[in-house]
Amino acid sequence: YTVEEGPFYSFGDVTWQGNEAIETFALDQAASIRAGTAFSQEKLNQATSEAYNLYTEKGYLLELQIIPETRVENDSVDVAFTIREGRPSTVNEVRIVGNTRTRERVIRRELTLIPGNVLRRSVLLRSHRDVFALGFFEDVGVDYSPTGEGSDIDVEFRVKEKSSGTATAGAGFSSETGLTGFLEFGHNNLFGTGKAVNLHLERGSQRETYDV
Repeated sequence: YTVEEGPFYSFGDVTWQGNEAIETFALDQAASIRAGTAFSQEKLNQATSEAYNLYTEKGYLLELQIIPETRVENDSVDVAFTIREGRPSTVNEVRIVGNTRTRERVIRRELTLIPGNVLRRSVLLRSHRDVFALGFFEDVGVDYSPTGEGSDIDVEFRVKEKSSGTATAGAGFSSETGLTGFLEFGHNNLFGTGKAVNLHLERGSQRETYDV
């Protein structure tokens, strides 16, 4: 193998223009590109992604554009980010689909995403996490789509139900209780209300136990 490495490039100046909702200092901190460190396209892509994260936390989604441009001078690469912010998006409607057993109010009470509020990334992620944490669904997906009116957005939670009932049975023998058998039934989403019930029946020649 013959390798020709070519010149070694480092990051130079990093500038931002067009940012009004986010301060330049905050963008610099999130981007984590430091002058003099080795240039990397991966680092540049990550810096752009982190800038997007800052803006989505303030509701900028539909019209936001962050365009990085590079300029090579000697062995240094200057990066200029051009930002077109547009308008922040607000939540128009929150829909829930796919819940065949679980009642909608059980899911909706876990949502911190409220129509009329700014669509913040952290609030969307928290709502997704809290719905999944109910334990009633094997998958929870989130889609959002523009309403066509301004920058308002409809958010849709797509859930896939999973089995929430259990049944076990068994038998045992000991010198104290003799031969015993038991049945146990459990359900953590009774009638789709989010309530849990557990029944345990144990019976033998010297022992009889019922737990609800």
